[in-house]
Amino acid sequence: MGSNVRVLIPEMRTSHLSSQPSPESIEQMSDGFYKFYEPDPAHAATLDIFFFHGLECEGSNLRDPHISSWRSTSEQEEVWPQKWLPEDFPQARIISVCYDSYTKQTNTEGRMDLHQIGENLMHEIKWARKKHGYNRPVILVGHGFGGIVIKKLCIYAQNKQEKSVGGSDMSMFLDSIRAFFFYATPHLGIEGIEAPAEKEGPLLKWMRVLNSNSLRLHEAFSELWRTRRYRWTIFGLGEAESTPESGRGKFRVSEGSSRFGDNYMTVSADHFSVCKPSDKNSNKYKHLKDLIEDVQKRVELERSQSLMVPKVTVGVDVLVTEVLGKHLREHRFVGFSGLGGVGKTTVAKLIFNKVCAKFEFTCFVEEIKLISGTKEEIKKKVWEKMWHHGRPVQSSSESSRDGWYQVVGKSMFLVFDDIEDHRHADLLQEIADSNGMGESRFLLTSRNTQRLRDCEDDVHIIPLDHLDDQDAKKLFTTYAFPNQGPPKSFEGVIQEIVVGCGGLPLTLEVLGKYLRSEPKEEVWAEIPIALRKCEDIADLEQRVWAKLKLSYDKLPCDEVKNMFLDIACFFILDHYDIPPFFWSWRANDAMKAWSVTATSAHNHVKLLEERSLLKVSRSKDHEGFDYMEFHLHEHVRRMGQRIAQQEGRSYYVPRLSFPSDDYPNDDQINSEEGKELREIVAHSIEISAILRCVFGQDCAFCIMRQVWPKLTAIQYMTLTVDVTNCCNQCRNQTFPLPSTLLLLCLSLPLLRDISVVTGRNFVDHMSGTLSLATCASLVRLELRNCKNLGDLSKLQQLRILEIFDCSVAENWATSLGKLKSLERLSLFRLEEPFELPISFGRLTGLQYLRIWCCKVTSIPASFKKLTSLQVLEVERIIGRQVIPIRSFRQLRSLKMTCWAIADLADVFRELIALDELALHCEGISKLHATLGNLTLLKELSVICPVKVLPDSLGNLINLERLKLEYPIQSLPASFSNLTRLGTLALHYEHAGTKVTVQNSWAIANSLKIRVEGHDAVPDVLWHLQWYLTKVKVFKLHCEHGATAVVVRNLINLVTLEITVTGQQAVPDIFKNLKKLRRLKLSCSAMENNLVESFIGMSSLKDIQLKGNCNLQALSGMIGQLSHLQSLSLSHLTNLNVIPESLGNLYSLQELEVENCPIQSLPETLGQLSSLRRLEVSFCRNLKTLPDSIGDLSSLESLYLSGSSLHSLPDTIKNLSQLEVLDIHCCKNLKTLPDWIGDLTRL
Repeated sequence: MGSNVRVLIPEMRTSHLSSQPSPESIEQMSDGFYKFYEPDPAHAATLDIFFFHGLECEGSNLRDPHISSWRSTSEQEEVWPQKWLPEDFPQARIISVCYDSYTKQTNTEGRMDLHQIGENLMHEIKWARKKHGYNRPVILVGHGFGGIVIKKLCIYAQNKQEKSVGGSDMSMFLDSIRAFFFYATPHLGIEGIEAPAEKEGPLLKWMRVLNSNSLRLHEAFSELWRTRRYRWTIFGLGEAESTPESGRGKFRVSEGSSRFGDNYMTVSADHFSVCKPSDKNSNKYKHLKDLIEDVQKRVELERSQSLMVPKVTVGVDVLVTEVLGKHLREHRFVGFSGLGGVGKTTVAKLIFNKVCAKFEFTCFVEEIKLISGTKEEIKKKVWEKMWHHGRPVQSSSESSRDGWYQVVGKSMFLVFDDIEDHRHADLLQEIADSNGMGESRFLLTSRNTQRLRDCEDDVHIIPLDHLDDQDAKKLFTTYAFPNQGPPKSFEGVIQEIVVGCGGLPLTLEVLGKYLRSEPKEEVWAEIPIALRKCEDIADLEQRVWAKLKLSYDKLPCDEVKNMFLDIACFFILDHYDIPPFFWSWRANDAMKAWSVTATSAHNHVKLLEERSLLKVSRSKDHEGFDYMEFHLHEHVRRMGQRIAQQEGRSYYVPRLSFPSDDYPNDDQINSEEGKELREIVAHSIEISAILRCVFGQDCAFCIMRQVWPKLTAIQYMTLTVDVTNCCNQCRNQTFPLPSTLLLLCLSLPLLRDISVVTGRNFVDHMSGTLSLATCASLVRLELRNCKNLGDLSKLQQLRILEIFDCSVAENWATSLGKLKSLERLSLFRLEEPFELPISFGRLTGLQYLRIWCCKVTSIPASFKKLTSLQVLEVERIIGRQVIPIRSFRQLRSLKMTCWAIADLADVFRELIALDELALHCEGISKLHATLGNLTLLKELSVICPVKVLPDSLGNLINLERLKLEYPIQSLPASFSNLTRLGTLALHYEHAGTKVTVQNSWAIANSLKIRVEGHDAVPDVLWHLQWYLTKVKVFKLHCEHGATAVVVRNLINLVTLEITVTGQQAVPDIFKNLKKLRRLKLSCSAMENNLVESFIGMSSLKDIQLKGNCNLQALSGMIGQLSHLQSLSLSHLTNLNVIPESLGNLYSLQELEVENCPIQSLPETLGQLSSLRRLEVSFCRNLKTLPDSIGDLSSLESLYLSGSSLHSLPDTIKNLSQLEVLDIHCCKNLKTLPDWIGDLTRL
């Protein structure tokens, strides 16, 4: 701000004001806050928007400026934040801030300066947010002087935080701010003030010296914005017109003073009308609306990915600020090292939560050391945890291999927590190298500093230590006395506890929360004594576990203790080594099981949460059902596993087996092994054919007869029985399963001779019978490959029933209607025909029903009584049954194959809650206009002979995926309304079908089209190429290569897949595709010079060529594709030569040659120093490998299956990184070389 700017304080400004609303009609929340709008209590607010008014001038009609400043210039003169914003943002709480801004000093007004205003408002904001939502995101809107108040408020909060005076509250407030919107705020000060004749107030005095002080204020605020952790969005709106003043000339806040922030523009308005839009189309309103929408999107991204962190953190705020403001700006890799329990994971989560919305791809892998396997297997599991723009990638159809190519050149924030294995470090380096994006960041934690350096030589390592005594005491007392300070009489014992905890935040939290409910001093006095005893334990980890166990020992009953042990040893989310059938048994199933065994399961879980022995996250799964996840700190989980081991509770023993030549007799069963059986809580049991019974034949029933009575504690079990015979003693006998079972998965693979019945004994003369009659406590049952499934009615506690590939007894389905607790039912491939009984309508609690590939002969009218259904999938049923679905108004997902429904008009009128709809109905030739009622629909799949879509399709504004399997004649004009459409799959067949586009196409990110029967490009594709230039993923399946010509103008393509079934070659369409990274071409006609088309495509990273074609040799020019990272050649039946120039592909990481008649690999193969995976499989003519293969220093996986190799080159022993060597089906390879044992990583 220079001396050229001259601003006058106005004496008077006339304006006609509407009488509505009056100040009295707006609710006053406190001295300084007035509520413009608050959502209904049933729908909690998700955003706070605060409005700060400008100066209040004597004689003006801008009295009550917290209201009058925000009136529109329309005829109604609405207070537009109160009227318009709630219409566009019904979940936002909108507050007007009122403060003393009068320029003339009187007995009651104009007596406060800017510092006092900032201090007072900060206390008001703390009160309002503590009462109504501390962590709710905030947008601050200021007009003129109000913008100065906002900046002073932030500086005040920052100063208080640094001085630790209410610091955590200040930090939470500053963290919550997402954006600022400044209406003509003079950021750089004011000069040449002409005051009213009367005595000026402190504000006016402050304005006189603002020029000298404003630079300091502006620089301090700018530092918060640019260099601190607060990465706020700032928008400025300036005034283009001068403001006339009575007898004083004019003034205007210049652009130089008001320009500040990420975005700025001026509007045709003076200083007082710049914040008074005429309607919703005014730029004065539209830019604020756009800003709020952007904030909401970012908040949704943050919330969708947000990780659970302790509610109280002490001693880490400064560190998080430093990492965000400095280290992550200066370093691509940042690592935290320190002992377990010092808070490495907590700090990493806090940082992740703050920055995740700023990156396109994000991933937090907690305790990566638990992920085992080869590097490829680990990489696949890491990919399953990746998020893309706030959505988990595992919900997409992309495979891991295909998926990783999406992150190339994209911003990514990846966190590997608790690195222990060199494979994790190598994988991180590989991901970072292939990503190649300077804006990407990688955050690491480990107890081993060297492991961090293994990830990257230039990693910036930050050591974390225990909390000092002051911070440790503050953290402990915050948990132990959340509402008030500790009594003086407790000071001594508190200090002893803090010292005994050794500064570990986890121990301080657990003991603090335990003692919070213990007012007796004698209970407190016991803790220091116990902590001192723990110090005698030499092992550091066991010492920590012993301290944590003090809280476990004080749990009130065995029920809650056993629940904790079940969680720590079995139901924990991120355990990767449990048997496959247990993977789906998580927190929801645990709660169902405990509802049978515990008196108050929910209260017990709440108690574990209150003690910090457990954290529970609650969300929705991909089908919209309530979903729980259990989370335990590593030390807490290991402590629980140690306790379970000491107390004899056994979980998920890999397999129950006995020596093949020694059948277990009663003495053995009653031995120590028998004792172990009695202690088993969760078990995966496989009874295999190698077991030899005393009768000289294999018999699983003999095993079960001996073992079952000993499994007295078993609650969770998978049972796989694989036998070929049944002994005479066991034939026709019934073998009840253990009565204590709560969760059971029973699989009888490849068998036809075992029956599963409940109730009466069903006799099968070929085998014994397993009975579920005694399992009255079962809450989840999965049955696979069972024969003669009978009555299930005794399973009255059953909540989930899944039946796969079973045969059923007559009238078995009648018992389904008696399972009154059933919530989920899945029936897959049942062999015998059956009819659903009338009693099926009694399952009023049923929420999920899937019937797939079954012979359903009758569906009763009572079916319509299943009003709780949320997911209904009826597909490939044999029988033309009419399904009464109109009454299912809570239905969110509907997938059906049904030939009897001809018109879904009424269905579309009623099922307005649907977000997923898949129709495979031959009887439907037209979709009714009522389809437009399904405004919440996100995914629509139509496999029906529908030729025209209704114009109401454009009402589906939330549609993200659209699949049309049958050829259509036209798309409606409203199609362009589908702005959220991400994936479009179209199918065209029959030459002569004319498809027209009546208007512009929606800009989908992903497009999949199938064209059959055409000898030319369909009309629709000619239109398509002009309207879909922003498409990034294109998949085309066609009969003639000429069809692919439409691709040439899709200049933003990143992934292209073309499959041509005919004999026509694909033309040269690649020269404009400069952004293409991945090409998959499957064609029966490829030219030898095909590779030459790719020259100059520097973004191309992955090429896959497949097809029985005439391609005999790759062009030598392939060596010019220096950026190529993956090359796959598959089923090229004439390819017999791979050129020596292959060795020039120095960036190549994967090379796959499958089912090609090549006789050798080039000697230059050894030059591929980056190659990690080499597959040369089923190349029958390949008899030797070049010796240079031993030079592949980075090679980790080598697949040679199906080749004609007679021997392996000795140089392979030099491959020190090799983890996988696959030589199956190499019939000429008779022996393995002696050096094979030298490959220590194999």
